[in-house]
Amino acid sequence: MRIGEEARGRGAGGEHGRGRRKDLQRIGFAQQMAERGGMPVEQEPADFRVRHADCLDRVLGARAPGAGPVEAAIAKLRSKEVVEFAVEAKVRHRSGLWQAARKKGRGTSMDDNAAASLVPGTSEWLAFAFIRDAPRMPGGQYLGIETAPVEPWPHQRVVARRLVDDWPLSWMLCDEVGLGKTIEAGLALRALRMSGCVRRALIAVPAGIVAQWQREMADKCLLPFARVLGGPQPRHRLLLPHEHERAATSLFEPDLAIVSTGLITRRERQPELKDADGWELALLDEAHCARRSNPTAAPDRPARWTRLYRIARDLLRPKAHALWLATATPMQLEPIEAIDLASLTRRLGPFALELRVALAYYDLLAKLRAGAEPEPLEWRFLARAARHVLHFDAAAAAFIERTAMRGRAGAALRRWLEAPESARAAPPRSLRKAVLRLLFAVAPLSRAMMRHDRGLLRRYHRQGRLPAPLPVRKVHLPPIRLTAAEREVYELFAPYCRALADQVRAHSSQRIAVGFMLSFFGLRFASSYKAIHDTLVRRRDKVVATLESGAPQSPGETGRRDERDWEEHDWEERAHDEADTPDDALLTAGLRWRSRVDLAWEVEQLTVLLGRLAALAQLRSPKVRALLKALRARRGADRRLRQTVVFTRFYDTLADLQGWIERDEPSVRLGVFSGPRCAWMDASGAWHRASREEVKRRFVRGEIDLLLCTDAAAEGLNLQAADLLVNFDLPWNPMKLEQRIGRIDRIGQRHRMIHVINLAYPGTVEEEVYVRLLRRIRDATGTVGRQPLVVLPVNPADLRRLSTGELTPERLETMVRERLRRVRERAESMSPTAAELHALYRELEDEAAATRLPITLAQVFETLSGSATLKALGSERIETPHGPALLVRGIPGCEPCLLTVSRALYERGLPERDEPLRFATWGEPVFDALVAYVLARGSAPAGFARASAQVAETPASVVSWVVATRARTVVVEEFAQLAGLRPARVRAPDAVALERAAQRAAARAEAVARLRRVEQDAALAAATHHRLHRALAAKLVAAAPKGSRLGELEAHLPDGTRTLRIPKLDPALVAAEARYGLLETRGDAVYLPAFYQRCLVATLQRERLALRRARRRTGEEEIALAELAERLLREASLIR
Repeated sequence: MRIGEEARGRGAGGEHGRGRRKDLQRIGFAQQMAERGGMPVEQEPADFRVRHADCLDRVLGARAPGAGPVEAAIAKLRSKEVVEFAVEAKVRHRSGLWQAARKKGRGTSMDDNAAASLVPGTSEWLAFAFIRDAPRMPGGQYLGIETAPVEPWPHQRVVARRLVDDWPLSWMLCDEVGLGKTIEAGLALRALRMSGCVRRALIAVPAGIVAQWQREMADKCLLPFARVLGGPQPRHRLLLPHEHERAATSLFEPDLAIVSTGLITRRERQPELKDADGWELALLDEAHCARRSNPTAAPDRPARWTRLYRIARDLLRPKAHALWLATATPMQLEPIEAIDLASLTRRLGPFALELRVALAYYDLLAKLRAGAEPEPLEWRFLARAARHVLHFDAAAAAFIERTAMRGRAGAALRRWLEAPESARAAPPRSLRKAVLRLLFAVAPLSRAMMRHDRGLLRRYHRQGRLPAPLPVRKVHLPPIRLTAAEREVYELFAPYCRALADQVRAHSSQRIAVGFMLSFFGLRFASSYKAIHDTLVRRRDKVVATLESGAPQSPGETGRRDERDWEEHDWEERAHDEADTPDDALLTAGLRWRSRVDLAWEVEQLTVLLGRLAALAQLRSPKVRALLKALRARRGADRRLRQTVVFTRFYDTLADLQGWIERDEPSVRLGVFSGPRCAWMDASGAWHRASREEVKRRFVRGEIDLLLCTDAAAEGLNLQAADLLVNFDLPWNPMKLEQRIGRIDRIGQRHRMIHVINLAYPGTVEEEVYVRLLRRIRDATGTVGRQPLVVLPVNPADLRRLSTGELTPERLETMVRERLRRVRERAESMSPTAAELHALYRELEDEAAATRLPITLAQVFETLSGSATLKALGSERIETPHGPALLVRGIPGCEPCLLTVSRALYERGLPERDEPLRFATWGEPVFDALVAYVLARGSAPAGFARASAQVAETPASVVSWVVATRARTVVVEEFAQLAGLRPARVRAPDAVALERAAQRAAARAEAVARLRRVEQDAALAAATHHRLHRALAAKLVAAAPKGSRLGELEAHLPDGTRTLRIPKLDPALVAAEARYGLLETRGDAVYLPAFYQRCLVATLQRERLALRRARRRTGEEEIALAELAERLLREASLIR
């Protein structure tokens, strides 16, 4: 019997009987609608679902279980989630309309009236609303990391979570090349953006990788950064929601902007930077370019800062709540460079203004690691440094408490740190390993720097936490032989360079400019004959124009700075810029103040050179011949090549290579990856222009054998499918070579061994540096960090001097050997080993694994694919071998596309489908539009309350949910709680939701305020210790006899062989040092360990030089030593 028939056939008296009969009729109507396939929306009562559920409850209460077909029907309906029955019936009805529309050829969307009438059910609406709010719920601050299109590696997850947890503190991100600094920063920024902590962010990177950074942020993090374009009027290019350009009133107008470091360092752009609104976050990539230009200078020499460092320190840092500094080489030549960078984070505490003291801390660590025993006063210095971090740096203290101070060893460390200074200073021998780990964790750089190398990743692989091992790298240096004609050209080229350098040697600015221009010419010569031919043609045109007009010809850029004002690093940046085409400004170098005779001589020399080069440019160069030979050795039985990547600096060299390969090896399937052009060749030899992403995917799928790349285009490109990389020309920035190799030497590499071929002409500077010198040093020293030595500590200034003959190869070798020795020693003393770091991270990783996210990607996808509303619009789930996808149709303003949460499918693509494949997560325009569409179709149920509260002093807010059911009030913080949750008809208690949100907002505000106090306390500690340091230096000078002269300073300096007690200091200053500083104090006296006395001597020598410069016309014998003491005390009093 049907339910409705039972209702008609049974009588029931009284009010209760009539109500029960009406309920049974409603259930019967619903059952009939289900059986016939749907219910017209206009016949559905607005409160049908609620009354439907209520009537079922009353029916169940009126009859005993098992009493007849009514109960069976009720049980059947119950099993199908009665609350959603009406929507399910409606969906079946709409699906019928959809199928009928397709059969009649009415297109791929429902009619407008039908689409407008869709109303999501209560459960569906709540699910989509939860997706919208999840990033601002408890645990939602990590969703940006865990739901991005790219899966983070273990160390990347640790770094990204620390960046999120510790915002708004500043950090240095210093992983080795190829280990994913961009991903770490992007994931953390995505998480902070989604959770509302960051509204405005600025990324400043070298000009050659601006576009690459924008692409990485869009593709892997779904962040809609606007790229600043050059030109007189501010314009920006955007990739999301679609690629387009737009005008602006300011370079820094967009909330998310990427700009080149070259642009922000131009003087004419600095007023705009000063006037820009601030940012919650600023990121500086290749941050080692912000440095002192004289890192190897003696301690008494003042630092000379590059313009980028001054901009970062004086303009960028004050405008950003947080500054992230990304570099794989924080220390290129001297450890002071890393300390300089760390000082920009404002987290060095008492070390911040006394960088030599920071270096002395690392000397003590090296002493400990070598097994030596520090003096008691040195132990107390180390303990005070550790206590300072634990007391005043909340972020570092939390990290150390969770990692280095757990268990019994942690308790013993606390007892050692908390012991009075009168107690035994040295910790027990059994505790030394734990102490060393702690002292590394609290070291100046460790406070603000995160760095990882391949040793840590190898440990992860051994534990099965990385899917593939790191490859073994083998570097090949094949001999390249020049023909007689080629040798003759080079022998003409070298004297031209030396003679030109001699002509401008008297003018320092011209000498530097010409030196870099000649090193640039050498790079072009080593790249290809065509590259150097075209460059020298342009140079000759400039010289001829200067002869004719009497003034050097330079690009007519509005507001261009006079090249006489350029610093050495300006020329260096232009000579070694990573753009596909050279900076034309270099070609005007050395044209000022030269005689007409000299200029005419240069025209004559260039004409002779060009005549010889023109003939060579028509022939296969020795490098081309070597490349073709290597490629032929990789041909398989099917005539295909094993996949190979070739790098060159210049696009014209790339085009030249393409022509020779097509002519000599026509069966090779080529791909081109460059700024001016991205394309691929099919099996028939036809070329197809394509996007960067398509070329990359075709290479990954094995459809391209040989990929020709320029540096500018391929930054950040992951090409793990190839096992051979050829450096057709060698960059003169050694780290660029490592970055190229990092395109294939990275996690996910499919081959156990990778090969690198470096091609260099004999007798050239690149051959001297990268072949002969590298081979000699590698034979003597073996490997560095378990990787073959492929990079030498040679800087562009060395190469400039080598090009002009100022530096001999023998002298360069001596310098490089000494630098390598110092680099090894400092690397060992300034960073924990992979084993020590792995032990520190183990606890963090366990905590991260235990953290519950409000929603997972799998739950997101099941919500989308199970959505009744989306199904009614024509969406359907598609299964593939690499994971499911959802074909989305009918969303206004969105073309049909595929959504997936399978990273394997997203990376591989679906070439058999015409619809684009997108990742279903926050920030993807289609995903966001889809969620907004479903929510707009419905409304919140009566039993639902949502409250949002602002986090004080930040742009962030938090969201809390409360759902009132018939039985209780539920605080909803996880998606799984929605299953079976049925809101009651009564209004939910808004006060409960608001109170919960307010509590969470207050807790978050307090956490942010606590982290902001870290910078404030660090600044106070820095000022305190700096004042004391200068006061101590003044005391040393004041001890000299009255009437002593500046020239007698050395006679009154301590010899650093014993502890010194300096009494009668300002009691307030001593008390401040006792609280914030590093030195042991008693009463009004401070005790100086021997190593600290050497730091004071360096300060005195520096101030002595400054005083001599201030008294320029006065000799040292005429300057009283007391003046030096007065100078020290006067400047100390100005520090607050």
